[in-house]
This record gives sequence, structure tokens and C-alpha cells, in this order.
Amino acid sequence: MIEDLKKFINNDNNIIANKIEKINNIIKRYRGGVFLYGRGFAFRYYKQLLTKYGIQIAGIIDGNKEYHGSFFEGLPVMGVEDAIKKGVAAVVISSPKYYKEIKKFLLTKILAEKIFSFEAEIYCTFIHDVISYKTFLLENINRIEKLYNSLQDVQSKNTLEYFIKGRLSGDLKYFADVCVPTQYYPRDLINFNDNEVFVELGSYDGETLKEFLELVDRKYKACYCFEPDTTSLGKLYEIQKLESSDKIHIIPKAAYDKKTSLSFAISEGTGTSCVSDSSMKTVTIEADSVDNCINEKISFIKMDIEGSELKALKGAEQHLKNDRPKLAICVYHNPSDFIDIFEYLNELNLGYKFYLRHHNCSATETVLYAL
Repeated sequence: MIEDLKKFINNDNNIIANKIEKINNIIKRYRGGVFLYGRGFAFRYYKQLLTKYGIQIAGIIDGNKEYHGSFFEGLPVMGVEDAIKKGVAAVVISSPKYYKEIKKFLLTKILAEKIFSFEAEIYCTFIHDVISYKTFLLENINRIEKLYNSLQDVQSKNTLEYFIKGRLSGDLKYFADVCVPTQYYPRDLINFNDNEVFVELGSYDGETLKEFLELVDRKYKACYCFEPDTTSLGKLYEIQKLESSDKIHIIPKAAYDKKTSLSFAISEGTGTSCVSDSSMKTVTIEADSVDNCINEKISFIKMDIEGSELKALKGAEQHLKNDRPKLAICVYHNPSDFIDIFEYLNELNLGYKFYLRHHNCSATETVLYAL
């Protein structure tokens, strides 16, 4: 796999910028407008990415007639027939979850060479310079090979290969081919008993907490939920009240490697609030380590904290060494997380076996499982 991966990385035709350049060539050929298909959650990332490459958007195509004739983020929304009348040079599918269905429909209306589908979110959030990312991958290919050889099953190895190829190329097929359900609690990897002490770092709105409670049929020893966002905390307290349980412990702090205060960028309604040192509008939050906050033996740690995962793991090192809990750690937020987090855990020499799973149709939600 490594030699094939090196060839893939070295081929400039396999990077997202090449796909954007093809859109520019189509614009020159057909001299029409560029339309986005879909106005859902991912829309803003496609708009941002195309704008970054100097491509102006003429409007939005949406399958829901209720929105036709309206405006969304300053752009007119219409059906595909109206877009064709205005002149379509290219349509970029901005709904990655349904890109196959949308493309099949569009092929009945316009030429195939005018239809584009690719990942956008990752290039607006975690990989801002794909050329630098390509260089990073080549410089660290030996570390990647060590991770590959340490993964315990074929599915994990395929996931690593497609994870890297998808992030470079933006090709959604790579993520779709390895996407599996049940994020954090994959049935083929994790089994629970009646005495679980579940520690969730980044509980957000409590949906994954509720999923855990249902999986164990509400038979568990304790749950500890770290969450600094005030809106999300309100939802967690509601769950705690509904469950009427003194076994659910809510910790209104960010998980980190030590007790401290942090600047925290709030992203309402998206679950992507994060520690920030930028010029973004922030609030000050309290942070602390798992080792400082939890005194009993832990059996399972689930972690999705927007890039602070390695810091939080280091803040749980004593529990890792003493308890050897099951781990489900997101590794997609920082470009090097998938290597750095594996290496940190592997170098603790605790006997962990490593698995990798991808849980989304686009480039996010990749989780390293250490068991």
C-alpha cells in the first residue's frame, strides 16, 4: 500500500486544486454561470472554497420547489430548469451525503462534464493548504507505514489508505467506500458490560450520551461528561434530569492536559466549538484534565473535541496507565492527528490494539479505536 500511496501523493492530478481548475476550464468553454446544488449544512463550505479559487457563484439549485424564487446567503434559489435557461457552465453538488442521487438526476438534464462533486469542508476547516499537506504526507511516509502495519484488520488498513487519498483529492468516493455506521460504538469492535464508567470528552448536545445509555440498557456504573459550551450544557442537564440519575456527572469544562483557562470560539448549532488562539470572537472557559477530575477507574473514553484530543489524552495519562480503558478518539481535526495520537498511545506500551473507522460520507468523523 505504501508505494501505491506515494505514487498517488506525488501525482499532482490527484489533488483538489486540479478539480477546481477543471471547473475554470469548463467556465471558459461554456461561458455560463456556476451553480451550487443544495443549500444544506455543507453549502457554506462549497461557497467558501470556490470563492477562494476565484470562482463566482451564479445561484443555487434546490430540489425543493418551496425555496424557488427565494434568496439564500444573497444567492437566488431555483430549479434546475430555470438554471439551464439562465445558462449553466457548471453545477457543483454541495450536498455530499446525496451526491450520487443528485448526480444521477442532473445527468438527465445537463452534460456530464458540467457536473462536479467533491469534498469541501476539510479545506475550509482543517487543511487550508493542500500542497503543504502533500509535503507533510511525503515527509512522514515512514510514520504512516508504521501506523498502517499496526492496524489490526483489513478494514482499518483500507480506511487509512482511503482517508489519505480522499483528503488529498477531495474525491467523495473514497470516504463513501469505507464509511460505516455507529460512530464511537461500532458493534464489531466494542462490547459493554453493566459496570461501565463512560467518560465523554465533548458531549455537545447529549445525543451520543443518550446512544450510550440505550446501548447498555441503562445498566452502567457512571458517566462523566466534559462540555464547556453553555448552550450544550443546558441540554445535558435536561438529560440528567430526565434520567433521574445520580450516576451522570456533568463537568462544565473543556478537557485538556492541565487545569487552566482557555479562549474558546463558539460555533452555535454545529458542534464545532473549539479552543482558539485566533482573532475569532471567543469566550474564556475553564479547562481541566481527566486525571484531575475523575477519581474512579475508567472503562471507556470517547473523545471529539475539535483538535484538542492529544492534549486531553495527555491529561488522562494516569488513567490510561492504570485503567487501560477502551478508547474512541477522533483523529481528523489536525492534519497530523491520525499519526500523532497513534504514536502517543503506542509509545505508552499499554498493549493497545488499534483500529481505524470512518463514519461520514465526507472527510470528517474518522475515529481511532484503541482496545
